[in-house]
Amino acid sequence: MDLPSIIESLLIASEAPLPSSALARLVRARSAELSDDSITENPELQAAPDSPESKLDFALLTKTSEEEVNKAIEELNRNYELTGRSFVVAERAKGWKIYTLSDYSGFVRHLFPSRKP
Repeated sequence: MDLPSIIESLLIASEAPLPSSALARLVRARSAELSDDSITENPELQAAPDSPESKLDFALLTKTSEEEVNKAIEELNRNYELTGRSFVVAERAKGWKIYTLSDYSGFVRHLFPSRKP
């Protein structure tokens, strides 16, 4: 698990676009919960030794900036392009969201026949 994967999971889970500031805030908040101090105070938050969370540097993630979020999104998009994925993370007025590439719009349109693309 790394910052791009965390950002990707947040974007997939959210129905609404998320601005970089909100993504950074969400990463910082969860990382703070799982930081060493929190684990000492709340042992139930401790990640299992083999879980992805056990490999994260929570202290570093508690300082996640908007710029780091933007770099993580660039990395995601590079990876999507290199692996021939059918989607991209794009920023609109209200924030970042995962969108289907226009090449696949005809297929997606069949899911929502009453909506405009």
